[in-house]
Amino acid sequence: MIGDDKMKWAVIVLIILIVFSGCTNNSTSIADNNIVIHTAYDYVGKDDSFAAGDGLAAIIEIGDKKILFDTPYKDQTTELGESGFYSNMSLMNLEATDVDAVVITHTHGVNGLEKFLEKKADATVFVTSDIETKYYERDFNISPVVIDGVTEIEKGVFLFPEQEGMAYGDVVQEQFLVLESEKGPIVLVGCLHQGLENVIQAVEDEFANKNIYMIYGGFHYKFERDDQVLIEKLDYLREHNVEVVAPCHCSGELFKQVSMEYQDLEHIEVSAGVSVIID
Repeated sequence: MIGDDKMKWAVIVLIILIVFSGCTNNSTSIADNNIVIHTAYDYVGKDDSFAAGDGLAAIIEIGDKKILFDTPYKDQTTELGESGFYSNMSLMNLEATDVDAVVITHTHGVNGLEKFLEKKADATVFVTSDIETKYYERDFNISPVVIDGVTEIEKGVFLFPEQEGMAYGDVVQEQFLVLESEKGPIVLVGCLHQGLENVIQAVEDEFANKNIYMIYGGFHYKFERDDQVLIEKLDYLREHNVEVVAPCHCSGELFKQVSMEYQDLEHIEVSAGVSVIID
């Protein structure tokens, strides 16, 4: 009888373990997956094998989804006559056909969109209102999406609506992305024409109980020559509990240098060919 009781309890425990394991495997959240930001185009490459030029393009890998974040402003042609952007993607083992959605942050990120859509015509494309008006008067055979409020475009991926800024004397609308992670919100910006403070405030309003973990992208400080001004920007980020900065594109060499030397924030060096992994 004692042996039978032990066998019965062993079977019960085994059933409980199997049920629990099944529930665990089927309840994966976005926070359980690595987030990878592949910088496929930037003004500098991590080595000579990567093409570089004006603009930013990144492939965001989150869970089983891939999102293209902007396209190059000026895609440089390689010595073999190939697109620098697609050459870089190939070197990074990335395929345009694997992309599920495209986010164009502002007008400077739209130049490579038409060519991309030739490779991936069924991708969902998110643009700003000024892009829709200016660029979609011609037929791209798609209906771009313009959001009017914070929108979860994929699980754990939030697109924030356009904010007004200035670029080279012109008014420009710019939107940005936030990725949900266990370490806190990860903010991706195209050029920050709308201003750093406006972006931080919008994220803090939406994620009131979470500190921003990282900001990646173009900070548009390439014309700033006063390092004290840049230090004050980094001080502002630290005051708002940001932990990591990953500047690229239009951020400027001085800002990147000041950021590397700044003691209270982690700096990630970004260039074409670099993948930033958040685990």
